Amino acid sequence: SRARLVLARTICKHQMRPGAAQLHVFATVGTTKFDSLCGTLDSETVQQAMKDKGVVRLVVQKGASEVTPRSRVSGLEVMSFEYAPSLEGYFKEADIVVSHAGAGSVLESLRAGRPTIVVVNDKLMNNHQEEVASALQADGFVTCCKPHTLAQTVLDIAITAPPEFPRRAPGDFAMLLDKLMGFDP
Repeated sequence: SRARLVLARTICKHQMRPGAAQLHVFATVGTTKFDSLCGTLDSETVQQAMKDKGVVRLVVQKGASEVTPRSRVSGLEVMSFEYAPSLEGYFKEADIVVSHAGAGSVLESLRAGRPTIVVVNDKLMNNHQEEVASALQADGFVTCCKPHTLAQTVLDIAITAPPEFPRRAPGDFAMLLDKLMGFDP
């Protein structure tokens, strides 16, 4: 896809850990309950895909989700927690971010310059998150998937930084979203 090609052509802005195959993934659902994403992260299939990609550590911020991901694959450390005062350190530590499609989480990942997989909750009605995620993917900032396609997306994603996300004043965020959605005045 176009987003993967854009990600692949960009040189990573942060240095990968020595040994290059020692990747860390941070997954976040924000303040929501996204059991299908947490359940997918808890699956042996996704964890094996991560291990095959070189991931050795998966940290999951599970929010209000009832599913608590645990290690299902030898050699992959999995840690889960509900909430933290700040997620900034987790974004900076990650080599790959897996995020729900909430604007705040996606924006924080992009500002950290991390390759980001945005997992769209296809069970939501009037899903504006899917529209925002699709627009960000079309511009090469993220790679989108659904919970059931996460394993393949993990295997396919390039471990490179996305294009630099425009830094604007907080009041300009709505204008940026309007532009990404094609609502330019």
